[in-house]
Amino acid sequence: MCQRGNALIIVIAILFLLAAVAVSFERMVTLELRTSQNHQGTLQWFAALAAAQTAFRDGDLDEDGVDDYATLGELCLEGLITGTLCPDASAQGYSFEVDSNTLPSSYVLTARPFFPGVTGNDRFSMDQSEVVLIQIDPNAAAGRARLIAALRENFVAAWGDLVASGLEQALGFTNAIAEDPNSHAVIIGALDPNRNGLLDEHELLDSDLDTIVAAYRARLVAALKLGQSDKDPFPLVPIAELAPNPFVFLDLLGALLVPTLG
Repeated sequence: MCQRGNALIIVIAILFLLAAVAVSFERMVTLELRTSQNHQGTLQWFAALAAAQTAFRDGDLDEDGVDDYATLGELCLEGLITGTLCPDASAQGYSFEVDSNTLPSSYVLTARPFFPGVTGNDRFSMDQSEVVLIQIDPNAAAGRARLIAALRENFVAAWGDLVASGLEQALGFTNAIAEDPNSHAVIIGALDPNRNGLLDEHELLDSDLDTIVAAYRARLVAALKLGQSDKDPFPLVPIAELAPNPFVFLDLLGALLVPTLG
């Protein structure tokens, strides 16, 4: 292959690496943002539940003559709490529980993440004093490791497969031109819109290479896309749906190219 073709392959490889790292970093930022939003949202739910418990007790809404607190079901029944917390006692990636007692009048509210380390890192608890206690979920590290492993596997499979096919396509372009330019007028025309008979890498980058990289990045984004539901936040594209990587070294290199996942 000519030196120009070798330079083209290097350019493609660099672009693919940059796109891969950018996509993986974007996924981790999305995960961290979701975890942070769930944390803040859970604190807001605790404030709402504390206010609802006070309203239930002060108004004696169960009409038993005792200044007691409610279960979560009673708070929902009285309309003091609405939203996703009432149908299934869950919100913001957390499951909620309310344990209330009549004598002495008290309650304990707890919230735990659906997927420790993924939808949330902390456990929350609060009693009638309305002081919120927060502690790290003991399963958070293992949960985060599981998600990172899933992302890494999908990343390596998608990255390796797409880089391989992209390089093969680029090799096809450069080999065809190097072997017999006259019989590949269509390819040359696409890569040489000025019709000056010269292959310009910049023109290639503005046309066919853009298409290759865009298609590659779109597939990689799909492979690493996280589930929108906090009950199923893991990557949406199973490894089995990704074509096997024909180059083992790409697998190894791909695993090393994502410091944000490790």
